[in-house]
Amino acid sequence: MIWWMVNLVIVVKNQKINNMNYNSREEVKNLRIKFCNEIENLFQVGQTIEFINPFTVYVTEENEFDASMVKVPYIVKTMSDGQYLTGTTPYGDEFDDLSTYNLEDIVEVAYVLDTIGDKQYKILQDDTK
Repeated sequence: MIWWMVNLVIVVKNQKINNMNYNSREEVKNLRIKFCNEIENLFQVGQTIEFINPFTVYVTEENEFDASMVKVPYIVKTMSDGQYLTGTTPYGDEFDDLSTYNLEDIVEVAYVLDTIGDKQYKILQDDTK
């Protein structure tokens, strides 16, 4: 009887831990989306900013050689319309369609928000006027 109760307690505790992890992941995801919305609301369509200090973000992509997933670095230099990051890859290829909503790491999104909040950018183009 005691063995059964001990196993039941372990199962219940593991279930609570699994539920806690799931809820934590959901909370982080919701917070990441909230940060993206805040960034987008700070700018209007037609505005392009240049970050004073370019920074690197990583996006998971499929490796074309063996179908494994790899983290690919993107060097971010500008942002347009409050969400589209632009810049270059370490190989010199340009990109202009990486949305803040596509960033997987909440820390990277928070960094963008903090950089903007600290006014570490300059406006390059403003088609809203």
